[in-house]
Amino acid sequence: MLAMFNKVLAVLISGVLLMEAANVDYMEAPKFTFPLFDLYSTSEQKPVHLETRVTPANDPNLTIKWFKNGQPLQTSLRITISFDNGVAVLYIHSAILADSGVYVCQASNTAGEATTRGVLSVTPI
Repeated sequence: MLAMFNKVLAVLISGVLLMEAANVDYMEAPKFTFPLFDLYSTSEQKPVHLETRVTPANDPNLTIKWFKNGQPLQTSLRITISFDNGVAVLYIHSAILADSGVYVCQASNTAGEATTRGVLSVTPI
């Protein structure tokens, strides 16, 4: 969580104590408080809902990215990606066999990075 506070700096110059307030930013690296499950199983044509929770939820510098088998994913006609109030969701509207693979959610900010992963197995109907 981005926490700002005033830190008082005191300097003694020629016997005169000068005090100055300085803004100090403290950043918290992302952390998954609810990681992805290890394995998700579904059949073709069914929806898939992958959800994870990450802190700091209200960090304006926090970015969320989703990957499948190491390749970045983006919202499309079949896939919806969202992030709201610390909840990251990847939703596949109708699974196909090619959706099987390793899914990774990556959270990053200026203080660090964290990932969580899960495997999706789609079976034919």
